[in-house]
Amino acid sequence: MLAEFLPDLIVVDNAVPRCDVPALIRKGREEHPEARWVVVSGPGSEEIAVESMKAGASDYVAKKSINRLGSIVKAILEAPPRRGDLGGTGACPPSSRTFRRERTLPTGY
Repeated sequence: MLAEFLPDLIVVDNAVPRCDVPALIRKGREEHPEARWVVVSGPGSEEIAVESMKAGASDYVAKKSINRLGSIVKAILEAPPRRGDLGGTGACPPSSRTFRRERTLPTGY
């Protein structure tokens, strides 16, 4: 599915029932290593956030601090890719990635 959509960034809530978020990130990074991941983490789920970071998430945000999500997304998309983020065959040229970034950020961020 990621191969068809090719997102620059994926936000996933670790409270999704029956979803192993770290495994999802590992699988997603295999399919689309250029994508960056942000995990939304609820109370008592710090262990999942840590495992998600080890699996390749770029960052996480606690639900109680969800107002930080916009600035986290902006910082990730403006930062240079981490080593390994452009290792796949579907890497977009810079102009295409810039267009997609601008198109996907909500107004006001």
